[in-house]
Amino acid sequence: MKLKVRVVHYRHDCWYADIDDADDRQPDDPFWYVDGCRSHAEALALACAQLAALDETAAARLSETDRTTAGRLSETDWNTAARRGGSAPDPAAQQRRRVGAGKAVA
Repeated sequence: MKLKVRVVHYRHDCWYADIDDADDRQPDDPFWYVDGCRSHAEALALACAQLAALDETAAARLSETDRTTAGRLSETDWNTAARRGGSAPDPAAQQRRRVGAGKAVA
């Protein structure tokens, strides 16, 4: 999803800013907004700070998902190991393979 920041001057002393999906054709339901800012700079700074917070939250969620997925074996891994008469693959070895994919690992 691509997010956009919009800043609007709607009275001589008031600015409005919002964050919304760039592809959303209905700007009446933004993800976030602030109203009543005294200047363009204030509205833009608040919107940028909120956008950065959204980015950090998304990055933290992705990181948590990666950690959870890396330690979990799929049903296919267990079934394959059982058919071969062995035990399930080592999750740490799987993670090393994922991390090392596409680059040299020492």
